[in-house]
Amino acid sequence: MRQSSIWLTLAIAMQMMNIAVAAPQNLPPPKLAPVQQASLDSLVGKIKRATRASFVRNDWTDFARLYPAGVLACWTEEFTEDRYAFLSRPGIPDDARYELGRIENYYLGGNRDYSNLQATHYLIVSYENPYLAKCGNLRTRSRPAEHFFLRQRGDDFELRHECPGPRENMPSGFSTQARMLSIERTRAIAEGMSPAERIDVRRRLLGEPIPLNTILGLQDRYKTTDAESYLVIDRICELTTP
Repeated sequence: MRQSSIWLTLAIAMQMMNIAVAAPQNLPPPKLAPVQQASLDSLVGKIKRATRASFVRNDWTDFARLYPAGVLACWTEEFTEDRYAFLSRPGIPDDARYELGRIENYYLGGNRDYSNLQATHYLIVSYENPYLAKCGNLRTRSRPAEHFFLRQRGDDFELRHECPGPRENMPSGFSTQARMLSIERTRAIAEGMSPAERIDVRRRLLGEPIPLNTILGLQDRYKTTDAESYLVIDRICELTTP
């Protein structure tokens, strides 16, 4: 099946579920003037610093302040486990790289409301995470990529955010509330294991070039996301290293 046919089939299916879709285009990358590039670099630096500080404090209020007033108002208690939990993510390191693209090239889909997004660009910030470093393995790495929406206003950029979609469109069994990425929760999972279990997990993590099966096993047992799983592993390595 040709790519256009695949997209058409997907779009029709999602429209039947009342889910917003927008076919990505293939426009050339944006070209920024020096003053625009400086504005973007400044915003990305603020994002990196704010994610690290918010993650450590388990409080995303300061990160939320990077968004213009009113942009996040649609994320009411009905849709977020804790205040601004939907913004939570691991802290982004200073050496992370970013890619800027036109919003027309970005796939907008899923159970989200983009009607007031007003974005002109998307931003992908990526980095390498040596998640087995505390187990002595510096080679094995994950490559997280955090996605953001931006609006260009003159020479400046500001953060934008989509709103939650209708509750009735959520798949059965899924919570309508975004869950907080919490150091405390992931530490509790690792510390709740028996010493023998932690040692066994460590052995399996170090015994595979890419320990995908072990990670998937943790996710299935403890219902963790990718980001949560790497934090659990980090704590397991701490607890099993003399």
